[in-house]
Amino acid sequence: MPVLTLAGMLVIWAWVLFRLGALRQDRFGTFGFDLGIYGQAAWLVAHGETPFMTVRGLDVWGHHGTFIFYLLAPGSWLGGGPTWLLFAQIGAQVSAAVAIYLLVRDLLGAQHRWFGVAGAALLLLNPTQQWMVWEFFHPEAFAVGPLLLSWWALRTERWRSFAVFAVVTASCKEDLALAIAMMGLVHLVGARRSSRDLRARDIRIGAGTALVAIGWYFVVTKALIPARNPAGAFYEQQFFTDFGTSTFGVLGHVITHPMHFLRFATERQEVAAGLPTPMTGHLEWYRMMLWPTLALGVLKPRVVAIALPAIGVAMLADQGHNWVRDYRYHYSAIVSAVLVLAAVEVVIDLQLRVRVLQDWRRHAGAAAMTALVVASIVACVLWGAVPVVAVKIVAALVALVVLVVLAVGTMNGRVEPRLGATAIGAVVAVVGGLTIGGVLNHGGKGDPGTGYWPFVPGETLFDVVMGVEVERDPAATAKRTALALVPDAARVSASYNVVPHLTERRFVYEFPNPFVPSNWGVANEAQHDPATVEYLLIDRGLLSIDPAEERGRAVNAIVDHLLTSEFETLFDDGRVVLARRITAPSCIDDPDGAIGRVINSDHYARIEPPSTGSVCPVT
Repeated sequence: MPVLTLAGMLVIWAWVLFRLGALRQDRFGTFGFDLGIYGQAAWLVAHGETPFMTVRGLDVWGHHGTFIFYLLAPGSWLGGGPTWLLFAQIGAQVSAAVAIYLLVRDLLGAQHRWFGVAGAALLLLNPTQQWMVWEFFHPEAFAVGPLLLSWWALRTERWRSFAVFAVVTASCKEDLALAIAMMGLVHLVGARRSSRDLRARDIRIGAGTALVAIGWYFVVTKALIPARNPAGAFYEQQFFTDFGTSTFGVLGHVITHPMHFLRFATERQEVAAGLPTPMTGHLEWYRMMLWPTLALGVLKPRVVAIALPAIGVAMLADQGHNWVRDYRYHYSAIVSAVLVLAAVEVVIDLQLRVRVLQDWRRHAGAAAMTALVVASIVACVLWGAVPVVAVKIVAALVALVVLVVLAVGTMNGRVEPRLGATAIGAVVAVVGGLTIGGVLNHGGKGDPGTGYWPFVPGETLFDVVMGVEVERDPAATAKRTALALVPDAARVSASYNVVPHLTERRFVYEFPNPFVPSNWGVANEAQHDPATVEYLLIDRGLLSIDPAEERGRAVNAIVDHLLTSEFETLFDDGRVVLARRITAPSCIDDPDGAIGRVINSDHYARIEPPSTGSVCPVT
């Protein structure tokens, strides 16, 4: 029964969230940054194309060491696109829950498998893990699965499995190799507790894992990335400016200026009076990471150490990159998962200590797991990605049955059959109810009473899960109509919410690129020629309408010029416009110089005088 319960819980969670994520993509609620970036990277790698991401202006291997795209290539070959990436990520997240179940089963024994089911539920109820699906695909979110499977294999001495899962984890992104390195160091330190016969083996495995993983990280960041991107590992240079511009520089500053680090890492983010406290301050991030597991994981520092590199990134990121500390983004994926793992390890250790006792203390493990389930339910209700309060309260009441199973049914070291049968429906209701019910949405993105998914009025979750489109979204319909007119291999510049639908090609730009450089490369260097763009697909509703905003005013003027002088309109519903190039680039009137200050300076030049000036293509 525990296995059936676990399976039902995982299927409900995976299928419902997959349908919701796919809905967000279908309704054009995803963005070029980052889904467009990874969608194009996956397609380029899978098809052996020149690995340059025109969505980002960077070489795939000059961006990150995301070798996982080779493993994901079969889905791209079959035309899965970004939706395939979401499917694969959800599968990886589900495998992380399975890893927790297996860990509990193997360390406590089959009679305590219900503890494993509850542990898996902790991960699925975790708000950050739910938001990973809303954010769509990221390598860090995918890595949660192989990382936790690596820990399970290491703890249970399945060495070949550990090697495979460790390699897959490191292949997701270069900094994840550091998580594997920490795992090796933890095993190395723990070798002193091994018997004399096994101590040498454990030292060899721990040290070898750490050295190989650290070597992997430095090969990627100091050799591969600089070879494909002259700026090198640019995120090291940009994210931690309060401490340094390189890995060693940052670490050196933290070591030599500990008080500066402590002040920085404990400051509350300032906010204007009357505004809510953002989720990007240090104290807020600590709360969001620790509350779902009652900070229980800190009692297992050797487990938390696995996430130490990711924790360091969040703690040290400067205010210009404070969104790294938003619990809803992928930067927190590894931290939140490891804290759940550490909390489960605490329960495992506690249960091993008390199960031989004959007094009330033998229930301590069940009580701890009960407290964790309650905390996770509360966290899910308050901060999860599926926040319909009324239905969550109903699901939380049903969850009390699970608490009874844990607190009462384990009195004799096993769950009684009758209680176990009740728990099959109850545990599914906990995760399934909190997940499914939270999305009975009738519009109103961001409304805590309706959810964060792009439902149309009158649409229910049942409609979404079954693929029934109750009422077509006019805006999405217009974009789909325009997309159908774009040839497969055409070079396109498109609005950011259309880009993820155009990534299966070599050349797709996030407008206003390449006409106006925006988030291109590291510093808008080596811009591409706008003359090569064959199609424009623009959502006018995303263009700036503020006449005081010079850049927005200039971009609007460029759009007007392109549509009247260089492109012919193929589709226009008043908001969404698709146009095809019919002539070479021409001069753009720029009497006040605004266009000249923002336009692609590699391929346009301003012609004076300013009073009658214009911006013309460079021949």
